[in-house]
Amino acid sequence: MDISFSSPPYHCVLNPIELVWARLKSHVRKNNTTPTLSASVCEHLREGVENINSNLWSSCVDHTIKVGERYWIQDTTGDGERFIVDLRESDTDDE
Repeated sequence: MDISFSSPPYHCVLNPIELVWARLKSHVRKNNTTPTLSASVCEHLREGVENINSNLWSSCVDHTIKVGERYWIQDTTGDGERFIVDLRESDTDDE
């Protein structure tokens, strides 16, 4: 399906950098054995950054495109949950 959409610039689910950042944090969390910011944490951070390659980026971009397409389809086909907002002014506070 070839759908082009524009994602919000700061939407965490639709930005591949968030997936890459999560992978990097996971690497440091998994390998760090010290509770403080130390030289070993910096080393694990460097290792994690070195593991970020074009395959990872491609995978993250593909994933966010698929999620964006699903959102777009839900928004345009009405498959999402519907609700009504009444914008008329109310005479009482009870309504």
